[in-house]
Amino acid sequence: MARDIAERTGGLPTLLRCRLLDCELTEARTERVAAARLLAADAEEIGMAGVAQAARALI
Repeated sequence: MARDIAERTGGLPTLLRCRLLDCELTEARTERVAAARLLAADAEEIGMAGVAQAARALI
């Protein structure tokens, strides 16, 4: 639901937080690491240092 609202309203910070939750819930290590790397880069790009740090912790 949060993802749907963020997509409709262009809420990029919320979308990144939803992606972080997806990463945290991903059981397959290779998928989690790949998604977390992309997320960390995307979060850094818009200045979301906390999300980037949390994503890097999943790598």
